[in-house]
Amino acid sequence: MYQPSANSGERSTSRLKLTMAMGKTRLALAVAERVRHALRALELETDTGTVRITASIGVAEARGTAETLDGLLKRADAALYEAKAAGRDCVRGCG
Repeated sequence: MYQPSANSGERSTSRLKLTMAMGKTRLALAVAERVRHALRALELETDTGTVRITASIGVAEARGTAETLDGLLKRADAALYEAKAAGRDCVRGCG
């Protein structure tokens, strides 16, 4: 059984980096949606009740070979924050 910390409002944030070939933004968005739906279907039983999982996911496509990894991750983070601002539990892309 999952036991959250004493803080009953505990939230955890994880970053998952998924690499796909350039030009596959539509595929990356579809994969992100599948991950989001799979997480949403999970339920964790705790001492205080059932915990449901949601995910906000940001997707960014590299802008050619000249873009740095840091730049790409910053754009993915921007898309993630856009998803959170849109009400959470959604996927947003940044081309």
